[in-house]
Amino acid sequence: VGGMLSVQSSGQLRLQHAAAALTVNGNATIDGGDNSGYFTAGLLEFKGHLTVGSSSTSRTFSTPSTVTTRFSGASPQTVTFGAGATLSSLGSNDVAVGANVTMTGNILVTGTMSQKSVMAVPAASTFTVTGMLTLFGSTTTTINGTLVKNGGCTNFGGVITGGGIGVSCP
Repeated sequence: VGGMLSVQSSGQLRLQHAAAALTVNGNATIDGGDNSGYFTAGLLEFKGHLTVGSSSTSRTFSTPSTVTTRFSGASPQTVTFGAGATLSSLGSNDVAVGANVTMTGNILVTGTMSQKSVMAVPAASTFTVTGMLTLFGSTTTTINGTLVKNGGCTNFGGVITGGGIGVSCP
């Protein structure tokens, strides 16, 4: 998508093949219908902000661990999950080299998390990773909210700081 992407009302996205890829070069707003089963494999890449709403359903953006969600913007990005998006989630997540991403709201990563650049979780936000969290060298992760690492953490020279809960990764 060359510019912005907006999915509203009962609209839905589908990504169902391992070789499938959707890159959004602008901002994306996902606030459509329940997309259970519509994402099964592939790559979703966002180069702008991502906002996930809950006007129609609490599961407007729910990707399994077989879908990689990558944030790779040249400018700082914000990922926001609205308060009602309680059943929305990111699959396997990748903060690409050079990206600077702030994760706002209660965000669940159902697969693995590869942190290769700069990521922040502000106060009053919770970032949960059910798979392995991997911090690569020259990365900075600032946690002022809550970081939950259900699958463990591997650190290859990254830095994790902040005054929040769960601020450690040996």
